[in-house]
Amino acid sequence: MASGFLSTLVVRMLAAWSSATAAAAFRDECDAAGGCSELVWRGEPYTDTPGDWKVYGGTLTEEVFGAAGFRAWSSGEGDDWDLLWTHVEQADELEKRKLPPRPGRLALHCSYFMAAGQKCVLARHINTVQAALKIPSGNGTPGKPYFLRTFELKQLHEHDAWVQALRAEPSRTWVVKGCMAGGSEGITLLNGSSSEAEVSQFRDTWSVAQEYLHDALTSQGRKFHARMYLLVTRWDPVGVFLYRGGLVFRSKRLHESAQPSMNDIFSGISDDVEPVQLQAIWDEMGDQRASIARAKLHQVLKRLFGNGMAERFGDPARLEERSFSCFDWYGIDVMFDQGLQPHVLEINVGPNMWVDAQGTASEPTLRAVKQPAMEQVASWASGRIALARPGAPLSLQEQVELETRTLTSFERIM
Repeated sequence: MASGFLSTLVVRMLAAWSSATAAAAFRDECDAAGGCSELVWRGEPYTDTPGDWKVYGGTLTEEVFGAAGFRAWSSGEGDDWDLLWTHVEQADELEKRKLPPRPGRLALHCSYFMAAGQKCVLARHINTVQAALKIPSGNGTPGKPYFLRTFELKQLHEHDAWVQALRAEPSRTWVVKGCMAGGSEGITLLNGSSSEAEVSQFRDTWSVAQEYLHDALTSQGRKFHARMYLLVTRWDPVGVFLYRGGLVFRSKRLHESAQPSMNDIFSGISDDVEPVQLQAIWDEMGDQRASIARAKLHQVLKRLFGNGMAERFGDPARLEERSFSCFDWYGIDVMFDQGLQPHVLEINVGPNMWVDAQGTASEPTLRAVKQPAMEQVASWASGRIALARPGAPLSLQEQVELETRTLTSFERIM
């Protein structure tokens, strides 16, 4: 297809962000031009030991990619795909397989920002950011974006520093959790009155100790945390977009701030935790307070993704040496304190994008949040692939224009 026609096609296709509208425009233009190559998305991960796997996001993914003009890949097509959308990271596997050239080939998961999905690495990165910006850490630092104190307990000097901090403030609670544990598994609450045996069991273990947020903001008197969705379209230079929607996991129990307990630790929907749209929390805050909270969140994310990256994770330019392009889709768990300061608890690789796996009662809320986000990601991805030219990477201006046209429900952080 001629590049001039393709550029015109993509501009028309992306004039409206709706993936269904984009797909219809794409097909009409292709028919008028005598046909053009369809886009193919693959959901099956590469592995040397084939087994059971599920499409990341399930039926929602299939619906959205189909509406965006992608055809589902079939097992006999091998490496003939344009978009790889899997729950597990595949960058190392793809590099080993030496994929044949295919303009615009795009894979979810760059495997660059290793702090996502790894709490120990996130703790190290936050230390790097704080040192670079001379930001003090710890709950109660007035007037500055800050991060909760977090100690990596595999590092003996950090373990000893944590014990010292724990004993110095007997009333402060600490959350101890595994570096790669998920779903609120393997969590222990400790404080200054905990026994020596309870504390020392975590020495030289792959775990972190993070200070408990005692002055957490509540919703209707109940504890909550927000699941924010973050799209990284590129790493060099970095392009970070925060979805305006989002989910809130809110306890059904009234919060007793003076008595921290495991009832306050949760990561998803359960009999005791309900899903709520993030907008409900902004509405509860009121326009002025919500604006302040969002501005502070933007500042924290800018600091996380705008400092210490090359020092901690290497030169992102190396990603351009691959035979495929990549992007990342993160779920960031955030709590706010009474001063509306956001605290990033962890960054999840491949956040839960299913809408029908947790009962019919939750599905309307989950779909209302996740479907529009997925539609815009699919629209951006289809444009990113279609604009590609053999041997000529997209210019930064082209990428920025594409992001602006397609990611209309996202806020550009960087």
